[in-house]
Amino acid sequence: MRILTQLLLGGLLFFLVAAAAEEKFGVPVFAGATFDQQNSEAAAKNSKRPTACYITKATVAQVNAFYKKQSGVVVLNDSTHSGLFIFGSVNVSTQSPWPDAKDKQVRNDTLITLIKTE
Repeated sequence: MRILTQLLLGGLLFFLVAAAAEEKFGVPVFAGATFDQQNSEAAAKNSKRPTACYITKATVAQVNAFYKKQSGVVVLNDSTHSGLFIFGSVNVSTQSPWPDAKDKQVRNDTLITLIKTE
């Protein structure tokens, strides 16, 4: 039982470290956020730039706090319902509520959008 517990804890630790280490365009992705293919494609079509959208149940304030702590960040906006951060050639925005590109419904979770500007 002890070995099984150690294996499970070791696997959980590996999963948490791997999730925290995810990056897109060289910028860390908020841990636990889920990639959204359809919204990414819609945003890339609109911006005409490489774009990745992620969704999380965390609040905008929690996500903004994460990005404000990152090295090399320029904070352009940090408010209750949105954020805008620049990491070199990557813009990161956060927002809630937001309109889902799939069905145009307003969602109240948090959308994180990364756009590569160069």
